[in-house]
Amino acid sequence: MRNETQKPNQQLLEEAYEWHLTLEGGDSTAEKHRAFHSWMERDPSHAAAYAQAAESWEAFSAITRDQLEADVSASVAYASDVPGEEGLPRSKLGWRMALPLATASMLSLVVAIGWSPWSGTEAQRDPLLDIFASYETQIAEQKSIVLDDGSTVLLSAATELTAAMSADARQVSLVRGAAIFEVVPDPSRPFSVTAGRVEATALGTVFEVRNNAGVVRVAVEEGRVEYASALMVGGNQTDVTNRRELSPGEYGATPERAMSDVFGTFENEDFAAWRHARLDYEGATLSELVADANRYSEIPIVIRGSRDSIDDITVSAYFDSTDIDSMLAALPKLFPVEVEQARGDTTIIRIR
Repeated sequence: MRNETQKPNQQLLEEAYEWHLTLEGGDSTAEKHRAFHSWMERDPSHAAAYAQAAESWEAFSAITRDQLEADVSASVAYASDVPGEEGLPRSKLGWRMALPLATASMLSLVVAIGWSPWSGTEAQRDPLLDIFASYETQIAEQKSIVLDDGSTVLLSAATELTAAMSADARQVSLVRGAAIFEVVPDPSRPFSVTAGRVEATALGTVFEVRNNAGVVRVAVEEGRVEYASALMVGGNQTDVTNRRELSPGEYGATPERAMSDVFGTFENEDFAAWRHARLDYEGATLSELVADANRYSEIPIVIRGSRDSIDDITVSAYFDSTDIDSMLAALPKLFPVEVEQARGDTTIIRIR
């Protein structure tokens, strides 16, 4: 029997969601009602799962057509500006990701409801966690650490993460920055890294996670990683989870504002290039570049002006993390901005 304090797992929530659709969708018979009550009495956790499924459905019911169409349009616009999968035109990639999400009714058919790993604290997510640690690096510093389970983590500059271990779970939260995880396989204890609204679950592997200026990126060097992101609808994060498995040489990216994820491939030498003082970007925004620069610059860099329009511009480039001045000098060639040195030793990126 499941522990009553444990959060419902993905499979249980899918069962609860199916029951809710059956009972509320006009396909309810006396026999199905009896089966439902039997299912509810089988385990105390079933009631909590059903309540969460009902709550998720209520959230979707409140979504207006205009909100959903706006999100789809934004996703297509974003996807058209970033590299697509090999052999697939960017515009087609955008529509392929957006169209399956075009209506609330379709959402109920093509995605599974999962408990949200992005809300609350680590202790709230799993009260059984018995080992907790936090790690942090300074500007331009790299640090290698060994977690309690024997997995190793290489932290990039100005990076912060927490790790919580229990007998049946290994949960890491990348608060900011970037890190490479070399995971010790243990099928009985999943190893998951959360960053923003993304959760990357390792299946015995080496992978990188970046959490920078609202953009989360996951790249796999060895093994496989399940990439899960919380769907955004109407500007709000939902309990709906999009999932995809990443293999070696593949990456996933989830911008903070976008409803859809972006996937692609990379060359082996580009994996976690920051280890070799190289900042490598595919479809990066000005905010992402500046956030990275601040992880290596002793002089704070700030952006002035509205980012609404400029964050729609993305670039693919690479820079030397030991020469941030050259990176700053290149920004006006990539974006409609001016770079100036302000009083108080602060660099200003002013949007024109």
